[in-house]
Amino acid sequence: MITEVFYAGRDNTIDVQLRADGVAIEMDDVTKVRLVMSATLTISSDTDTDVFDWDNHKQAIQASDRRMIIDLNEKSDDPVTEGTYNSYLIIYDATNPNGIRWDDIKIVVK
Repeated sequence: MITEVFYAGRDNTIDVQLRADGVAIEMDDVTKVRLVMSATLTISSDTDTDVFDWDNHKQAIQASDRRMIIDLNEKSDDPVTEGTYNSYLIIYDATNPNGIRWDDIKIVVK
């Protein structure tokens, strides 16, 4: 499990590289992203469109540079409170309408 520290109210982001078999995945066909932070806190790109940026990878010169950027400051309603969250991402595309669950990410919000 990787650990990411997010400083609320600062310009810090969480940059995640999604890999399958050691290779950064293509994100061109991604239709939705959900970040499940707890049983009661899930952030979805459907409602919080500015939290997730997976189009930035198009500027990546090499496939190994592809990243998804998560900015929890852009959450539209209640801000994420300080604490430690054992989280995970679910990535959706046309061929995976039920989503692919990725490995756990420990997010520490300060």
